[in-house]
Amino acid sequence: MPAATPTTNAKTGTRFGPPKTGAGIRDIPIGDELISLLKRWKSQQAASEVKHGKAYMYVYEAEDGGLWQMQKQAEPGKGMNRRQLVCTTGDGKAVNESSFMYALRGHGINSHSLRHTHATLCAESGAPAKGLAGRLGHSNVAITEDLYTHETELMKERTLEAFESNLKNSAL
Repeated sequence: MPAATPTTNAKTGTRFGPPKTGAGIRDIPIGDELISLLKRWKSQQAASEVKHGKAYMYVYEAEDGGLWQMQKQAEPGKGMNRRQLVCTTGDGKAVNESSFMYALRGHGINSHSLRHTHATLCAESGAPAKGLAGRLGHSNVAITEDLYTHETELMKERTLEAFESNLKNSAL
């Protein structure tokens, strides 16, 4: 039976842990579009598992939160639970943080940019500030508005349209 090897990063190791603040503990609703994308990816992962056979890797979380990768026929240790991850390679290995960051840099972004882009696109589409703050795990709407959302050309146009509409409808 192959030995299990931890998925680690040099400083802290890769592990699941609690969010930075209590506001980070939340349910994040997702819609049909994302569900459809995730189902397609899950189907691709299943096909990849069949293709790789016994060499396919499963990821387990130990009681201390550390992640371990083992070939799928290996027996995990006591207290280890399989984690079904979205970010995996073709052979089932967890994509580690440095690889993820490297891939993003190839597109000219970083992982935190994803949060900013998500927040800005939601704001641009008219998401309420309080709902967006909750989605991002912020207890204070000002953090979301001041640090995470950025003015876009579409927002400028919509603001102008709102002002123009008010002028047309006013008694001036």
